[in-house]
Amino acid sequence: MTNIEFKEKLQIAIQKQNHELLEEVIELFWSFEPKNLIEEEFNQLLLTPNHYQHQYLTKYLQDVLRFESSVSVIDQILTQGFEYMNHYSEDGVIAKWFSHALMDIGTPEAITVLKKHAESSNPEIRQEMQYRLLKNGIINKIPYDSISLQLTSYEEQQASLPTEGNHFIAHEADDTLTFYAAFNDAIANYAVANQRFGGHAFSFNRMTWIKPSFMWMMYRSEWATAENQQRILALRIRKQDAVKMLQEGVLSSFDATKYTDEAAWKQDLSQSEVRIQWDPDHDEFGMKLKRKAIQIGLKGEVLRKFATEMLSQIEDITSFVTAQRIQKSINSDFLVPQEKVFFFEGNFLKISL
Repeated sequence: MTNIEFKEKLQIAIQKQNHELLEEVIELFWSFEPKNLIEEEFNQLLLTPNHYQHQYLTKYLQDVLRFESSVSVIDQILTQGFEYMNHYSEDGVIAKWFSHALMDIGTPEAITVLKKHAESSNPEIRQEMQYRLLKNGIINKIPYDSISLQLTSYEEQQASLPTEGNHFIAHEADDTLTFYAAFNDAIANYAVANQRFGGHAFSFNRMTWIKPSFMWMMYRSEWATAENQQRILALRIRKQDAVKMLQEGVLSSFDATKYTDEAAWKQDLSQSEVRIQWDPDHDEFGMKLKRKAIQIGLKGEVLRKFATEMLSQIEDITSFVTAQRIQKSINSDFLVPQEKVFFFEGNFLKISL
């Protein structure tokens, strides 16, 4: 087939929006040589959103073709988007391969397009472009929205914390402690706007779990990527309210060293609206540590008071979390909220503290 015949067939497929014919043209593209004769047609294939081979075409652009003329085409695609831009395959999202292609083309125009879409409103596009710029040393940190939490180096903080045992570790500011919880957009938007929980999406009839350990929250929410956990909220409450919750807490599972029998534990459990659970803390790779982190589950009247009365601040830190997730994938020099071990007055042996 000549390049003229190839062009004609492609134009017919695009005009008729014929998916089968378009797939046939793509198959012809793979065998056509030399490909520089159909550079313009290749760019048309990239611009045509009714097929699912963008990933393969873009990877081929990255590995082999590196057409400079494709830069403006990629810019147009990333600006306009298409319905499967966030589609995942075993090789990642399609936006990943656009970032690869732009970096490997490497012209000033290509780098400019990378930087432009590193500020995209589409989180998949934005994060992929930021990652590529960071990995190649074009930027040295990922920008994020300002937050009120005091921050420190992850490595420095880990070196200062116990390596094993049960510990209440949290961020402190003034007379408050910070807990974390992950929610979907509907719950998070209402909570941040109203500085309390409520609205149609939040349920007071189910238990809500809060965690003072930032890294355990990152493990649990998969760094704000798990379903219905894409928004991370920092919840600030007074220390005295945190102590009261601990005093009312009951271990979520039976511990023979704390109760004479299971019946006594069940009785305490039935009378309390606060659950205490200890789980292994995790490092930046999601690996378990010997140190255990505390979770506190709230329900009933305690949950209502927590959600509507106790909170002195609800802060959305999702932007910060996303930036550190990208940063840690390049090196371990990322930031976390500053945390330390707390020792509370009173006897908390019944909850293993």
